[in-house]
Amino acid sequence: MKIYPESTPVVYLELGGNAFAYSVNWDSGISNKTNTRIGFMAAPHPWGGIILMLPASLYYLSGTENHKLELGAGGRRFKSSHPDTTFL
Repeated sequence: MKIYPESTPVVYLELGGNAFAYSVNWDSGISNKTNTRIGFMAAPHPWGGIILMLPASLYYLSGTENHKLELGAGGRRFKSSHPDTTFL
């Protein structure tokens, strides 16, 4: 796997994104046509305990240098310390 110089890794805060409330994300290019994003969220559970969420995505970029179509897929891993959390 080669990281190209034009795809510098970026760390940023996202509000209302893949992790619902917020997440701190790391976004980087794998090649000049493929990007990946991994995030982390920790928040208090409304009924007690802690909610942890790890969103991850993979994106494919197609198009010219200045205009690109971004196609992506991803998912998230959810964990709660509250014993009655069965809705997700």
